[in-house]
Amino acid sequence: ALQYYEYAASIKDERNYKTNTTTAKVEHELVIVMMKLKDFAGAISKARINYENNSHNSYHIRAYYNCLIHSSIRTKEELSILLHKMESLGARAISQFLPTMKAQYEFYMNGNFAQAVDMFRNIFKNGLLDGKIYAVEAFRDICGQRGADVVFESIMRNHNIKVSNDIDELE
Repeated sequence: ALQYYEYAASIKDERNYKTNTTTAKVEHELVIVMMKLKDFAGAISKARINYENNSHNSYHIRAYYNCLIHSSIRTKEELSILLHKMESLGARAISQFLPTMKAQYEFYMNGNFAQAVDMFRNIFKNGLLDGKIYAVEAFRDICGQRGADVVFESIMRNHNIKVSNDIDELE
């Protein structure tokens, strides 16, 4: 997938990026593939460009945030700006991404695993709409980093969320 998106990105036309939806989608999907491969260092510059070219797109904000949160160059200030930007986008963006982003912030920036687990537990208890896959993916990652796969599996079971090895297949 990475090679296909890299190729597609290399042949994009010369139209203005900000108005070329197809180009923006290809660039975003390239970032997603790189993040799935845990290449956050490689994805961060592409994610930043995507965000800067379309700073009102919740998917670009989320992708850039995720790259930053996994990098050593993250700052509380920059992450706070992205959280605020997401909050300003309206109900859909807030319900889909913001709770997960705040829980990630709690873990990565404040080092508080227990609080992050409680935040994810509340996310799942309150029944996410479109954002379930993003929350599950982030929670699995955090638990994996702490060697707490049992915590992840227990909370998934308690909230009747069936997760396959491929996170994209939630039931």
